[in-house]
Amino acid sequence: MLFTISRIFRRMMSSTPTSHFISLPNRPIVQENGEISQGTLTLHYWEWKGHQPTILICPGATLHGRCYDRIINEVLSGFHVISLDFRGHGQSQKHPLPYPFPWFGGDLSQ
Repeated sequence: MLFTISRIFRRMMSSTPTSHFISLPNRPIVQENGEISQGTLTLHYWEWKGHQPTILICPGATLHGRCYDRIINEVLSGFHVISLDFRGHGQSQKHPLPYPFPWFGGDLSQ
């Protein structure tokens, strides 16, 4: 499975990123997206409903929550997937720089 994810990730990174809703063959488009408030900070998330266990996707430092659409489509079909836009990324609220990595862990714990 790791080989499959690696192959899909390489192909995904070599193509243009998706910044719009896409249609998934085994389920409808992204079913929900919303915001979670943490103090004065608002974080955005994307959610695909599924019957299998929940998988939380935490994009890397320069990515946003929709960067993994192809992996969600091709590998995680049927899982309940939540993908986050960390502070300062995607549609989450911007915060004054710098963004120390411990903050991202704190965002997850909320």
